[in-house]
Amino acid sequence: MNRLTACLALALLLFSAGPLLAAPPVPGDSEVDRLFWSRQWDSLEKYVAPRMDDLSPRELAVYANALWLQRQYGRSLEFLIELETEIPPELRPYLEMLITLGYERTGRPEMAAQKAKTLWERNNEFLAPYAAYALGRLSQKTGDFSGAREWYLKMAECGRDSRQRRQALQAVLSLPSPSLDDALALLRESSFDKRALAILSDAGEKCPPDGFFYLGYNAYFDGEYAQAADYLQMVEETSALFDRASYFRGRALYRTGNASIAAGLWKDLALSDSRYASSSVASLRRASIDGDGEAFSALETIAASESRSAAPALAALAETVSRRQGADKALEYEDQLLDRFPDTERAVDVLWERGWGQWRSGVPEKALESWNRGLHAVSRSRQEPRLLYWMSRAAETAGEDILARGLVRRLEKQYPLDYYRVLASPGYRPEVSPTIPEYLCGSPGLLESWGFVVYARLQLAGSTGTSDIFRAARLALWMGDARGAYLAASLLARDATRLDPLPGPLLEVLYPLAWERDVREAADRFGLDPVDIWAIMRQESGFEAEAASPAGALGLMQLMPPTARENASMLDLQQGDILDPSRNILLGAHHFMRLEEMFDRKEWAFAAYNAGQGSVGRWLPMRGPLDEWIEEIPYDETSNYLKRVLANRDAYRLTHPGLAGEAAETAENTVEKH
Repeated sequence: MNRLTACLALALLLFSAGPLLAAPPVPGDSEVDRLFWSRQWDSLEKYVAPRMDDLSPRELAVYANALWLQRQYGRSLEFLIELETEIPPELRPYLEMLITLGYERTGRPEMAAQKAKTLWERNNEFLAPYAAYALGRLSQKTGDFSGAREWYLKMAECGRDSRQRRQALQAVLSLPSPSLDDALALLRESSFDKRALAILSDAGEKCPPDGFFYLGYNAYFDGEYAQAADYLQMVEETSALFDRASYFRGRALYRTGNASIAAGLWKDLALSDSRYASSSVASLRRASIDGDGEAFSALETIAASESRSAAPALAALAETVSRRQGADKALEYEDQLLDRFPDTERAVDVLWERGWGQWRSGVPEKALESWNRGLHAVSRSRQEPRLLYWMSRAAETAGEDILARGLVRRLEKQYPLDYYRVLASPGYRPEVSPTIPEYLCGSPGLLESWGFVVYARLQLAGSTGTSDIFRAARLALWMGDARGAYLAASLLARDATRLDPLPGPLLEVLYPLAWERDVREAADRFGLDPVDIWAIMRQESGFEAEAASPAGALGLMQLMPPTARENASMLDLQQGDILDPSRNILLGAHHFMRLEEMFDRKEWAFAAYNAGQGSVGRWLPMRGPLDEWIEEIPYDETSNYLKRVLANRDAYRLTHPGLAGEAAETAENTVEKH
């Protein structure tokens, strides 16, 4: 059997396994391997019990890891110790790490500390943070707090990612008398840690300058804008946080009526090409559209400069003038942009808007001409799917049916998961194959083959190889880490649409059933389609439980604190952490249920989730064909948000076909309920 055939066979096996689609290809061909990777723990136990003496060392290691994953640490430890002399030398450190943890969890701290120190001295880059963390815990349990602090800080120093550093620094703050520096170090990894914020707040004037940023940042998200502005003003200009502080100080000042100062801050950030330049121009754009003269003046200054923000500033000026005075008045700014920056995305935006005006004026031939020019201005523009769809509409209206069909076929081929493809051909279902493409079909390493899944994923995640990245994503999902799977797979996202048929195993990690139990419970409780919750969550937070938006929305479902409090009160929930995944999902689902009850169309409910029910209520009088209504939404953020959520819904049903049936059943039950 060649490599490709083997991959196909394994993928077919996984696709037939129902909810276990996320499992990576089985490394090994024994019954022990099959039961382990399909997580059939009871069957594995029944299979192994009468054959214990006949298992190979590798099968015994897989079984020991299965026990470990079920938290049967004592039983697992017995087998791990037995394997110390039989395991390949390159795997011995990982085995010893589990033995260390096994000793600790079965009440043998001295033996655990001895093993952990040996591991630390070996300086294994993958295991050093874990060894240091174990030594910190063991020291803390014996009352050696200075020793514990030293080991936790060593873990933070050698931690390979933010999650490890955050874990180490949170442990430091659990010790008596943590310092201001300890609190500040943790906030650099976790901006909303309450213990760290309390330490800085209690310090008063002794708070370090960077600490005022985190106090101000949190005050902003708590809606205390005046206090946020005061704190953020105290961040020193030499600080690496100064630009970020200036941006959020501008937002806080704007909300307290100090628009002039806010515009000045955003203008300086844009002119300096700060990393917050784009966000600053966007804030100025919104303020300018709302009628703020200082913001408009700031945009004019930026547009006349040589900074990278000049093109977006010209686009913002054109949009402001178009909305306030009419499209003809905006031509001057549009022509400047097309003349100075003809091969940019901003130029494509202008050509799109011109075509849209021509389409709405009933001149499809002119619209087709403008959009075609935009299509050829930038190769693979982010606007390309939009241009292709509306060009097909314009061509069809103009009687150019062959051109219209060709444009739709191009959408189907090049953008099978895009919102505009769904619009153009809603009955078209791209083919999804269970086959893992050969270039993604990497072979399992020794760690996987012997069942050390956590450490296998850690090694693969540090690789730049495409097949390693994909395998790390699948292992992450197998372990229940949807966020880790999604982040890893996002590096391969373009591959998902360039292959025909679409690779199902890659779609699974790009569209995971994250926090599945919480989502399904919330959907059942409120009569929702669970696909809608996942579609919102993917767009809102990318499955990041601690996500925070510049506007102040928090958590997986990106809830504004007042919205969260309102929905919690309606559900008679006591005060709790808005960032807690279960709570955030429950409150977000309840909020969406209320929006669904307010509006006749689900698309309007999705738009209201982003922009608020008041905004959508104001937009409904302009209703017409749904595709035009979505394009006419005054907030680009909301229009783009809605398109992505609708595309997510379609992609989830494509990736997980069973969800389509659940949606129909939910709809029937909801009708009966009401």
